[in-house]
Amino acid sequence: MSSPSSFEIISPYTVVELPRRHSDEFSSNYGSFRLISSDFVVFHFPKWLLAYISPVFGDMFALGDSMRDNDCQEVTLQEDSTSLDLLLRFIDPKKANPRLDLDVTPGLLEAGRKYQIDTLSDWVYGWLCDAISVADDRCESFGTSQMAQILEIGTTYDFPHLSRLALRRLIKAPSKELIESNVSRSKLYDHLMRLRTGRIEWFREQIGKILHGGAPIRLLKDHTFLLNDMKYAEIMQTVVKLSFEIASEPSLACVDRYWPTKLYDEYIHGSKEKMASLRKAALCLEFELPELPNTSGHLLAS
Repeated sequence: MSSPSSFEIISPYTVVELPRRHSDEFSSNYGSFRLISSDFVVFHFPKWLLAYISPVFGDMFALGDSMRDNDCQEVTLQEDSTSLDLLLRFIDPKKANPRLDLDVTPGLLEAGRKYQIDTLSDWVYGWLCDAISVADDRCESFGTSQMAQILEIGTTYDFPHLSRLALRRLIKAPSKELIESNVSRSKLYDHLMRLRTGRIEWFREQIGKILHGGAPIRLLKDHTFLLNDMKYAEIMQTVVKLSFEIASEPSLACVDRYWPTKLYDEYIHGSKEKMASLRKAALCLEFELPELPNTSGHLLAS
């Protein structure tokens, strides 16, 4: 006997039957209990394993048993079929842990929280931290929009370390990419902007020290150019350009792109050694995890 179908009313007079599709991985002979996803995919799974791994399912089954409601062998969930498939693969000891990607992690974390499966949340959290670690080659696979998404995950699910990892990457991201990533939706957006401002000022101060003993480069445009010294004028032009670019992308990579090494080495005494010192300090700064704002309670606190 086939399982009942779902129905959807699309007008006051028409009812359309929505056919169910059965999961290939968790087919009808896999378990006695049916889990139906929000997109009407049916997953068959052992009832005892659901009760063992999730207190929520355990309480639900216990309540059904106490009411002698043994005919209830299915439940419709809010998770879509992708999230539900990954969830069941994770909790089933016969299955290998599924491969993850960033797009599915919010759904899994929400399922872990809703069904009180702490091991699922811990697994997804660990994967995210490993994936964006600077010691991991995969970190370069995440762009600014993905890092903004990770920052949102960190604030939503109260993962401070994850939020700090995301902030570290976003501090030095180009402004254009930040705008396109909708990072402004994050609860930590104002804090991120303060961190970026501090980084911009740091780079300007360090470059100013290389050029003329410590004045920030934002003041260099006020200097009088020596018209008969074209090399000096060329240096000042590149400094103004660098100052502008640093404001948009406060990173060592930006400095390396716009710093004319040969020109500076010839004109400024000790420029090469000073630049090497700046690069070392900048690398250390970019490796450090930024602090989170001082708030009481969770990151979600407004």
